[in-house]
Amino acid sequence: MSEKKLNLPDLRENVPLAPLTTMKVGGPARYFLEAKTTESIVQAVHSAQESGIPYVMLGGGSNVLISDEGFRGLVIRTKNVGYEFRGEKLVAEAGVPLITLVMQSAKRNLLGLEWAAGIPGTLGGAVRGNAGSMGSDMQAIIDEVEILTRDGAKKTLSNKECEFAYRNSRIKKNKETVLQATLKLRPGKTGEAQDKVKQNFSKKHSSQDLKHPSCGCMFTNPLPQHAGRLLEEAGLKGFQIGGAKVSDVHANFIINDGTARAEDIVILISAIKQKIRVKFGVQLHEEVQYIGFD
Repeated sequence: MSEKKLNLPDLRENVPLAPLTTMKVGGPARYFLEAKTTESIVQAVHSAQESGIPYVMLGGGSNVLISDEGFRGLVIRTKNVGYEFRGEKLVAEAGVPLITLVMQSAKRNLLGLEWAAGIPGTLGGAVRGNAGSMGSDMQAIIDEVEILTRDGAKKTLSNKECEFAYRNSRIKKNKETVLQATLKLRPGKTGEAQDKVKQNFSKKHSSQDLKHPSCGCMFTNPLPQHAGRLLEEAGLKGFQIGGAKVSDVHANFIINDGTARAEDIVILISAIKQKIRVKFGVQLHEEVQYIGFD
């Protein structure tokens, strides 16, 4: 890594990352910046590129697994949280918690985001990975997305240009940075959106393990099959390595019993994939983003 110095205000060094993730594992960031404006994200990315220092974005920390050694570059935490309703459209910055947009949309009787009730993380991460649940996803409501390309240029993508796929997008594939997104919502009857949000919250609480640290669903579904069902049929509920365990509540959740290291989770993931491959002939793929394992 280049020894050039990052020229950024409010830059911190050797910041623990585990507390900033929902899995609660991982080592420190060599450099760390909490970016509270879209412009500060752009500035941080440009500075890292000019200095030859690797960088990664961190939103709500809900869909990432950070190595025990941490990340030997710059972690940019997106804390740009501005949003604005323009009729039936919602323009929001990448760092806005998804739950904020869900609740504010429902409050205005706007439909389109109620499926995201109970999904942690930020808008940027949800767009990047085309988050989805309850039969819908981000692709269904995205109008356009403003990104920062890998060469540091700002670009606005239409829904089609985002190349959305199941839990994927060109943004994820190209390791680009979401700055903000415009969502297309639709008017509902009075109270309809809020009722659906309550129903979806209830479903999540009854079917998912929300009492322990986790990344949420660990594996993407090998459609038309469901990863959780395959793990359950393989008898893997409760399967544990070190402090990492397959949840007894939802088999596609790997939980941290409070003592796990990232290494435990990686070994458990590998063992699960091998068992599913042998039993069903299916290759599972992780939904989470690995940070610091290069």
